[in-house]
Amino acid sequence: MGLEPYVSVIYRGESEFIDKKSRFFGHSMRVSCEDEALLFIEEMRNLFRDATHNVFAYKIRGGLMRYSDDGEPSGTAGLPVLDVINNMGIIDVAVVVTRYFGGTLLGRGGLARAYSRATRDSLIQGKIATFTPFYLVRLIFDYSILGRLDNYLNDKVYIKDKIYTDRIEYKFYMQIDKKDRILKDVKEFSAGRCMAEIEDEVYLPVLEGNPII
Repeated sequence: MGLEPYVSVIYRGESEFIDKKSRFFGHSMRVSCEDEALLFIEEMRNLFRDATHNVFAYKIRGGLMRYSDDGEPSGTAGLPVLDVINNMGIIDVAVVVTRYFGGTLLGRGGLARAYSRATRDSLIQGKIATFTPFYLVRLIFDYSILGRLDNYLNDKVYIKDKIYTDRIEYKFYMQIDKKDRILKDVKEFSAGRCMAEIEDEVYLPVLEGNPII
């Protein structure tokens, strides 16, 4: 089975607001395994060691999900954080929401709304994208077909590198479902004088139809 697209955040996201004198900080980060999630949670706990609560939730591909209320009433903190992650369709992510208690109780509903808001805002700030599988292709060809090849590849692949020696070498990312058509076309108009090699299969975040390389 090949790689499947998934939705996650590209960068670390941060949020901050005050609700009835309590200050909330949200932090989110893309993670690839539970160990990375735990390291991120520990980092946030150390950074905000004087906070009243450091609530967290994370979700990893494969279905692994964990959350903690960190002393808040059961169901008012960690679960709302996880619910936002699930409702936004995001995986491979960890979120920590820090609260400095301001002296005024928010109530169960108020707590859930505050933790949800901090989570949502931090995820949005982290830039939500669809991580899409691409092939990394190495293509070696003669100068005689450079112009034609550039015109053909222009709107079909995403160039990573170009090397010019006695021949030309391109490295580019290509969507997996376009592989057969592109490589077939290149082989045909080069009369088989191109050497194409798939070097890797990777995920790239895609925003507004364009991958971020």
